[in-house]
Amino acid sequence: MKAYRRNDSATVEVDRFEYGRLTLEGSNVTFDALTSARQDLSFHTLEHKCVEHLGISELTPDIMRTLRLLGKDGYTNAAAILADKNDFPGIDCVRFGDTEDVILGSRGGDKYIRN
Repeated sequence: MKAYRRNDSATVEVDRFEYGRLTLEGSNVTFDALTSARQDLSFHTLEHKCVEHLGISELTPDIMRTLRLLGKDGYTNAAAILADKNDFPGIDCVRFGDTEDVILGSRGGDKYIRN
């Protein structure tokens, strides 16, 4: 099966990754909000940082829900990314301005790029 999208005045074929992204976007769902395939996660480092910087006494399930790390069906992909151990090959972080079109800085691996 092939899928296409509009790009200005042209119609272009999308690859499997782009198709998945468009499917999620059309369902108003993001990757980080999906339920993680792994549910055997620990958060000792995250809890330590939250206690240190947010002044909480512990990282409770209610706080995990507020941070959208815990959903109705278990941990989310966002939680899996922040877990003590994860299976993601790399994580890129971006700091946006007023809109997603304004990138104030980004970090991937060991490099920080300030725009």
